[in-house]
Amino acid sequence: MTAQSTPFTRRICVSGFAATVAVTALSVTQNLVLNPLASAPGRSLAQIRADVAAAGESLDAPLVLGIAALYLVAGVVMLAEHLRRPRPSWRSPASAFLLLLAFAAPMHWFTSFGPGIALADTYQISGATHSPWGWPVYLISLASLAGLIVLVPARTFRPPPGSVEPLRPADSR
Repeated sequence: MTAQSTPFTRRICVSGFAATVAVTALSVTQNLVLNPLASAPGRSLAQIRADVAAAGESLDAPLVLGIAALYLVAGVVMLAEHLRRPRPSWRSPASAFLLLLAFAAPMHWFTSFGPGIALADTYQISGATHSPWGWPVYLISLASLAGLIVLVPARTFRPPPGSVEPLRPADSR
C-alpha cells in the first residue's frame, strides 16, 4: 500500500472485497447446501448427495467451487491493484468492485445450473431454485448495476478541472 492512497479509498477497496467474498460464499452455500436441502425436504445433505450419485448425477461441486475461486481471484487482483496504485480516486475502486458485484448474478446462475438439473433429474422436480437464498445474490447484483449506472456517467462525462474554457462573447464587427 502506498502512503499516497487515502484511508477512504482503502475502505472502499476492503469493503468491495468483503462484499465480493460474502456474495461468493452465499452463492456457493446456496448452490451446494441450501438449495439441495430445500429441494428434498426431510433428507440430510449426505442422503441427497447419495441419491444424486445413485441417479448418475453430480452436484458439480468442483465446478461451483472453481468458478467461485476464479471470482475471488478477480476480487483479490482488483484489491491489490487499487491498493498499490498511487493516489487512486475512490471512484476507480468503487466502479471496479461494483462491476465485479454486478457479475455475481451471472456467476450464480451459471454455477446453479448443474446442481439444479442434477436435483431435477434425481427427484423428478423442477430444476428451478427451491430455496429463497439465491435472491440476495441477484439483488446485490442488481443494486451494484444501478450503482454503476449512477457512478460511471458522473465519472466519465465530467470534464477535468480547468479543461473547459469559459465562453467568450462573439466579436461584434
